[in-house]
Amino acid sequence: MKVTIIGSGYVGLVTGACLAELGNDVFCLDVDERKIALLNAGGVPIYEPGLKELILRNREAGRLTFSTDVAASVEHADVQFIAVGTPPDEDGSADLQYVLAAARNIGKYMTGFKVVVDKSTVPVGTGDRVAEAIREELAARGLEDLQFSVVSNPEFLKEGAAVEDFMRPDRIVLGCNADVAGRHAKAIMRQLYAPFNRNHERTFYMDVRSAEFTKYAANSMLATRISFMNELANLADEVGADIELVRMGIGSDPRIGYSFLYAGAGYGGSCFPKDVQALMRTASAHGKPMRVLEAVEAVNDAQKQVLADKVVRRFGEDLTGRTFAIWGLAFKPNTDDMREAPSRVLAQALVSRGASLRVHDPISMPEAKHALAIDLAAIDGGFARVHFSDAQMDTLDGADALVIVTEWKVFRSPDFNQIKRRLKAPVIFDGRNLYEPEAMQDAGTDMMLDRYWFGDVERISPEAPVPVVQIKRSDERLGGAANVARNAAALGAQVGMLGVVGDDEPGRTLETLLSASHVQPYLHRDPSVNTTIKLRVVAHQQQLLRVDFENAPGHEVLAAVQDRFLALVKEYKVLVLSDYGKGGLAHVGRMVEAGRAAGCLVLVDPKGDDYSRYRGATLITPNRAEMRHVVGAWKTESDLTIRAQNLRRELHLEALLLTRSEEGMTLYTEAEVLHVSAQAREVYDVSGAGDTVIATLATMLGAGVPLKEAVQHANRAGSIVVGKLGTAVVTYPELFGTPA
Repeated sequence: MKVTIIGSGYVGLVTGACLAELGNDVFCLDVDERKIALLNAGGVPIYEPGLKELILRNREAGRLTFSTDVAASVEHADVQFIAVGTPPDEDGSADLQYVLAAARNIGKYMTGFKVVVDKSTVPVGTGDRVAEAIREELAARGLEDLQFSVVSNPEFLKEGAAVEDFMRPDRIVLGCNADVAGRHAKAIMRQLYAPFNRNHERTFYMDVRSAEFTKYAANSMLATRISFMNELANLADEVGADIELVRMGIGSDPRIGYSFLYAGAGYGGSCFPKDVQALMRTASAHGKPMRVLEAVEAVNDAQKQVLADKVVRRFGEDLTGRTFAIWGLAFKPNTDDMREAPSRVLAQALVSRGASLRVHDPISMPEAKHALAIDLAAIDGGFARVHFSDAQMDTLDGADALVIVTEWKVFRSPDFNQIKRRLKAPVIFDGRNLYEPEAMQDAGTDMMLDRYWFGDVERISPEAPVPVVQIKRSDERLGGAANVARNAAALGAQVGMLGVVGDDEPGRTLETLLSASHVQPYLHRDPSVNTTIKLRVVAHQQQLLRVDFENAPGHEVLAAVQDRFLALVKEYKVLVLSDYGKGGLAHVGRMVEAGRAAGCLVLVDPKGDDYSRYRGATLITPNRAEMRHVVGAWKTESDLTIRAQNLRRELHLEALLLTRSEEGMTLYTEAEVLHVSAQAREVYDVSGAGDTVIATLATMLGAGVPLKEAVQHANRAGSIVVGKLGTAVVTYPELFGTPA
């Protein structure tokens, strides 16, 4: 089918390229000669994932034409899409001058029946105004009887995922008139969108005004969810609640769902701000003010100031001499759109108080330079105090703090140790809740010394209502990854332990304990690191207190360990990577690759929410909480299976073993799902149970035991160790009832 797209902006280009991809002959019109010249030269004026490739492919195939010739565009097709901008007027109403100009051009040049499709976001009643503009032009030509019909077909595209949204729509809304011309237009549009309805009907037919209203209602509803979540997040900060946990708690309700429930720095872009204002203007014009939307807009305006307010509370009102690193400038990820971006409000607030900025965005740097030059023009020397860096980490050098404004994926798993080193102080204002506080605070070596002080409680302190423990004895045990090594050695495996410790007494104690446990220690001692210690105070077989002493190994230290790792990995059958989120496995992705390249089975005890770091491993062993954090809450066992298998395939794993506490374990492979019930009769302490499980699994697999049988042994070992106090091991006789 021949189609004309009037307007080669964001909506027009995506619509035109996607329709051409379906085999249609598409003519894209724009009055901007420079834009058309760029498109004809193979360029694209906007960034949208997948769009450039789509345009180039269909131009080369002859299905996509770009031109400034208005008459040719009208002559080209019976279906004319109007996809021009509708910027807000000063009062917030949509400016329809470009829409009506396009309509008049259609009336000026049309010679036969036309379907005129309003693709632009327009106020209710615009279809009538478009029809009137066309009729006026036809009357001026003496062609009052020439037929046409106006159709409303609002777009529901998300910037950053627009191509995917168009090609795989969840719904298509078509507003058609009920007269003869309208029914003819409906039949043509049904044919145009037929490829999207082959699996099931995705098109909703309604009258024109209802379709126009649907678009504004949808965007206003989404904006409302965002503002409401931001209100909840601000309150959560005050009352000590974790908004991420709250989000999961309410999002698991199917009546609510998880979409658009992320708290942040406020919404921006070309749609939500404009559409909320336009709907409020329409409501006001009809004497029905929308008080909810007035609050939504007010909350969003205030939310864009929250990050700046937090910076001021930390550093004071006068920021002269301060430098701040900003990651993320576009209003959302996967776009270069700076319209109404929260970063612009933040930049103005900080620079106006005397601060300098070092900023980075993966895509929007050219657009950001233009936008911030305008925003900061009124501040003396303001724009000159903004340094644009192409390297994300370079923004940190000498900065007083890092501010996260846009949730680009590349920002999700940074090297926190490097951030600490390059910032003046380890201060992060996370405007998008990208990071777990524990992941930043607990960055340290993944090998640790567990110290136990045992005693009796005979009285309560008169100074405070706390028990006074009289220490009777102490014990020192291997903790963290060292406990995994100790467990494997207890089952008879030949084990080497690679890690970082401080050049201190606890580090020497760790080495002694490893050797005593028949583990070959390959320890890198570094004076800049303090060996991690977990001190537990126990009385009457109950842990009363835990005190942690830890700090992070630097990048250079870890790089030195990497060289040792590459030399050692070739000597072992199984590589176990025990990630405790302490920073010692900052290069875990490379370690997985090296292990597989050396022919090792690679087992990972994972942490965090970015499991892409473990891609290509043989097997990972998340527990229930860790799994839920990555794949979301599941409703049924079959739902869990789907999520687990999808994760396993996405990461190219041979297997995924989910440890489920009292529910046992579930093994997911390509061939089957195997559930193993828990066997523990008494549970005293679950400390280190995961260490025992992965150590047993590694030992069995290294000995050539089939995976299913190895899982059975690991499950039994876990059931035994929880009956012991503190970090402990399971021996060969305990597991098998016979001597090793």
